[in-house]
Amino acid sequence: MQIYKIESDDVYLLYHPGEDSIQVGAQFLVTEKFEAEKDRGIIVQIIENESLNYPGIVQEIVQNSLESAFKVKNNIIINNEDSFSDIKSLKIAHGKIRKQMVDNRIIDWEGWIPTRNVDIKVMTNDEVIKRIVGEPSSIEFSLDICKYNEQELSLDATKLDMINVITGVKGSGKSHTAKNILLRLIDMRVPCIVFDVNNEYNFPNAISLRLGHNFQLDMSVMEPLQVFGVINSIFPLSSRTSENVENTIIDVFDQRRRQCESFGREFTIDMDYLLQNLEVLIPGGNQDYIRNMRAGLRVALNTVKQRNIFRTREDNTEELGQIYERCIKEKKFIRFDFSEMSSKLQKIAVEAVNNRIIQICNEEANKSRHLYPFIFFEEAHTYIDEKAIVDFATRGRHIGIRMFFMTNTPDALPEMIFRQLDNLFLLRLTHKNDIKHVSLSSFTYEETVKSITTRMPDRHLMVIGNITNNYP
Repeated sequence: MQIYKIESDDVYLLYHPGEDSIQVGAQFLVTEKFEAEKDRGIIVQIIENESLNYPGIVQEIVQNSLESAFKVKNNIIINNEDSFSDIKSLKIAHGKIRKQMVDNRIIDWEGWIPTRNVDIKVMTNDEVIKRIVGEPSSIEFSLDICKYNEQELSLDATKLDMINVITGVKGSGKSHTAKNILLRLIDMRVPCIVFDVNNEYNFPNAISLRLGHNFQLDMSVMEPLQVFGVINSIFPLSSRTSENVENTIIDVFDQRRRQCESFGREFTIDMDYLLQNLEVLIPGGNQDYIRNMRAGLRVALNTVKQRNIFRTREDNTEELGQIYERCIKEKKFIRFDFSEMSSKLQKIAVEAVNNRIIQICNEEANKSRHLYPFIFFEEAHTYIDEKAIVDFATRGRHIGIRMFFMTNTPDALPEMIFRQLDNLFLLRLTHKNDIKHVSLSSFTYEETVKSITTRMPDRHLMVIGNITNNYP
């Protein structure tokens, strides 16, 4: 095996299949022989195999075709010298430079390339794992989710901060990968929250919640405008009524807070309290338009009350913060069941829950405990708009929220998710738009993704990001 050529980070190795067998994904350590640079080398990962394109080969193929036709036509045997027989069998292994070696240390590639006077050595799986990913024995929180060429691959769970994507075509193993990661994190007592669209995560250790059934939002831990946002989403009000309530609902919350403090009680508020304060929410006299706005607001509040979206003041069921604590203690996870919810209610639920999660993270920081959650979004684009995904991901990155996006259609996720991506769990992809989209991250290349993932067998995945030190 020899170096045929190096162009940028592309390495082309010339080999004869009778002597070497090179598979896509194979790794080689290429070290310089010259004395001045003998302590340097590059690690090359093969992404595809090609035929050798050499003018003499083309000439011989044409010549053989013409001679064969001539022999058949004239019944003549020609003894032709077989000078190119071996050259025709040569192959080119196209690889990418992944890392650089200096003084036996593996570092990120800095642009150095070797001459053609090199030693080329196959890197074993054990070498790749120990020297690039990390010694398994040194990993405190080990995430054993897969094998690397039949060898167990232990990944460092602490490197799953902050944005992770699991993607692949339907049936390739995306959900299995997500469930495997989820269950192993739970076993480490890591708080996890799943938005389950297709009823796939209903495990024995799941605390399953469904808005309006066994789970209600607690108005007392929500911002007043967030509460009104939920009300207005369920029962849209006129712009004039909305404008009035947006200006007054904060006063109603403050009024209730003062009442609770005066009686030495914990702050509580519910739909009944808002209904009792319609004249504060819609101030004014008894003009017809004022009465009409109050009547419309009364219908809206009663509708929301009947939907059982918010807790009542007498409700003793667990609030999300209490359920969060229980999950940590009991090795369980919170599962929001979206399987039978309308898309409108899904959007309302996820926005309200995400706002509460942000509050929980702030509480964790104040307690100096720092037990921040992993949130698993299954097909997030179906119940969160693009701006909300970007806002939550951006804010979550700064307050400790770790998130997984699982999707069959990566091009439906905002580009920003991939530009800020920390880890990618990539199963088989076939659509060119999906390939282009996942290649937007700083550590993936479209050529690599296209070459490897389009040919990936079922139950195989490519992992790349912080968790593998950016090595695919």
